[in-house]
Amino acid sequence: MAAKPKTQSKAKTARDLGVPNAYLGPAGKFRPGADARLKTDLIVRALSQPAPNALVPFSRQAAIKLLAKFPQWKPVLDRKKRALAAAAAKSERKGAKK
Repeated sequence: MAAKPKTQSKAKTARDLGVPNAYLGPAGKFRPGADARLKTDLIVRALSQPAPNALVPFSRQAAIKLLAKFPQWKPVLDRKKRALAAAAAKSERKGAKK
């Protein structure tokens, strides 16, 4: 049986996934630290929070759509949701005591 020739699959770059150029270097890969910045910008906007320092002003829908292309960031999104819910509950309890 003949060996199947190995095919090299081209790894997708961030540009291939639709990441805006503001976060990318010339080769289409993330600039140093820009992946973390994108993650923060997308998560904040996906949760309808203001992001005045975002490199790109994402709409909530656009942030959710792009965030779906990075499933490894879902745990961070879930933690942020829990943190916002806890902060809202704490604020509500504090307001009820007054």
